[in-house]
Amino acid sequence: MQVHVETEVGGADLEILHPLYLRAFAPLVTRAAARHVLTRDEFDGEMADPRILKLLVRDDDGVPVGLTTLTRDLTAVPWVNPSYFWTRFPDAAGRDALFYLGYTLVDPERRRSQALLLMASEVKHQLESTRGVVGFDTCAYNDEHGVGRWTGWLFGPRSTVASLDTQTYSVADYRHGRLPTEPVASPQVAVDDLRLVSLAERPDLVEEIGALLLSRWPVFMLAGHPGHDEELEELLQSFPEHQVLALDAEDRVRGVASSLPLDWDGTAADLPSGWDGAVSRAAALRRSGRPANAASALSITVAPDAARRGLAVRFIEALREATARAGGRALIAPVRPVLKERYPLVAMEEFLTWRTPEGEPFDPWVRTHLRLGARMLGVAPVSMTITGTVEDWRTWVEDPLPGPGTYVVPGALAPLVVADGTGTYLEPNVWLVHDVEPHRS
Repeated sequence: MQVHVETEVGGADLEILHPLYLRAFAPLVTRAAARHVLTRDEFDGEMADPRILKLLVRDDDGVPVGLTTLTRDLTAVPWVNPSYFWTRFPDAAGRDALFYLGYTLVDPERRRSQALLLMASEVKHQLESTRGVVGFDTCAYNDEHGVGRWTGWLFGPRSTVASLDTQTYSVADYRHGRLPTEPVASPQVAVDDLRLVSLAERPDLVEEIGALLLSRWPVFMLAGHPGHDEELEELLQSFPEHQVLALDAEDRVRGVASSLPLDWDGTAADLPSGWDGAVSRAAALRRSGRPANAASALSITVAPDAARRGLAVRFIEALREATARAGGRALIAPVRPVLKERYPLVAMEEFLTWRTPEGEPFDPWVRTHLRLGARMLGVAPVSMTITGTVEDWRTWVEDPLPGPGTYVVPGALAPLVVADGTGTYLEPNVWLVHDVEPHRS
């Protein structure tokens, strides 16, 4: 996939994008008080308006799969008052660096692809290269389910996202008599009250998974070119019973644990090369149609307000149970120690020798697995490979990377190596194995 900045879009692209637009914004037809969905004439008009930049993501066949609209001419945005922004940000307006973000959409079938990351990276590039200011607006639904949850990730730590104004729509309803005078407080849901479900039970929440991952993982791990050649989103969705979600009372995803079934003979020598190898082996097994005898955990991700309260333990147990139900005898895991990013220059083998004063492994995530009965089978020195152009990496890590060399970058467990216009990141992991007893059918 690649992102292109275009001023006008028409023809066959328009006939593909408009249906995607309608599908993406369909929830707002009934969930937003203001009209957010453009008519076909209005949509076509925006696509033809050269004042509005179209950040268009195309797949390898050139087919549009994602679109973000962005403009420096606020008069092109009919629902905002340009004077409001001009008077508050006169320096940016005077430098032609005052932007407005229109909308972002991704083909629903590609929402866990790189499309959103590519568009976000281009938005950041536009803002950073001009030292710009960008305005945007969201309704309550999108604050909860859409771009409102991603603003910190979308605009990055170099910018400050602050609310400027609010627009509240209210109604007084006397159809059923006097309304209660005492406010009803919304109950706080404890982590122990979160319910775990599989993606097989709730396939409608697949988009929420992507949103959580985007908000918690380093951008380069999601946007870079991986060391495997599989369509990971499709692969994960083909094994929905191995994807576990934690939902609160409002059906919001507060955590997700992912794994894939594969074959493994139980020896250290037959372990996959690492995270990438596990993905490749699972995909090969799927194509062969042979049954799996194990599974590999890929990630456990928890929302900030649910972290450090036991949810990760429940996820490990749930992945072990999913493995057992599928007839597997082991859940293997290329584990990413959570504290290793603080010590990217220390070899993983050395890091794993460190101990707490109580004699336990120094890393809490490794400790958690071992306390649950896992066995350590060694280090995967090149577990995950991520590559990209230098320009890509500059955006992902927000660093100028001024020349060839070895760099320490945020979120990485090992250094980034830049050479010949390409950045290459080789991440080490540690292999941990949970033995399970397969369920008898």
